[in-house]
Amino acid sequence: MVNPAIEVSFGNGGWICAVTSSLPDHVAWVRLADAGHGYRSVEVFVLGRGGAPVDADVLRAIPLARIETVVNVNRVDLESRMQLPAPQLATAARHYATSFGSEAESTWVTEMFDSQMEDFTGHRPNEPRLERRSGKPKELALEKARLDIPPGRKRGDNFYRQVADVYRFLAPRSRAVNKLIAEANGVPKTTVDRWVRECRKRGFLPATRQGSVTA
Repeated sequence: MVNPAIEVSFGNGGWICAVTSSLPDHVAWVRLADAGHGYRSVEVFVLGRGGAPVDADVLRAIPLARIETVVNVNRVDLESRMQLPAPQLATAARHYATSFGSEAESTWVTEMFDSQMEDFTGHRPNEPRLERRSGKPKELALEKARLDIPPGRKRGDNFYRQVADVYRFLAPRSRAVNKLIAEANGVPKTTVDRWVRECRKRGFLPATRQGSVTA
């Protein structure tokens, strides 16, 4: 059997990209780590070109042994970029069923999830930065968070519906919604906490559930 042609390009953090004639409709990215007796594959990501499916035959056709041979022959190329920051696919994949609460700490993982929302105000890869078109994301969020606050302490349903609408808008793109509303309206965060509790009491926002987005 004639071995398929294979082309390997070296990336950061142990990642390589492999294109092979045995898989003309697919590209494989492999991360390798030092096993003590050479570099061995520890992560594999396969993508079908143009939506081509990844089935059992495709997985069997990935020439991992040949990839490892090529990498070990050219280990200097791999090692020269081993300490550079690289995609953390395993970390991202571990959150495959995570629902982040609205008060969760903002991290690169939560940003990755938030960026998939239709009205995300940040910057997605391969898109012009929003700041260049319409101002900075936080400034836009603060503008959206401004409320028409009636005088006095007694406020009716219309006000709390307004608070709920603002909360629902901000929840997918901020991990500190109440703090943002407080800043936009010049009131203490404890005041906004009280408003949000009242929204939930009146049924304008759902009750909180630990570990999930509630708006």
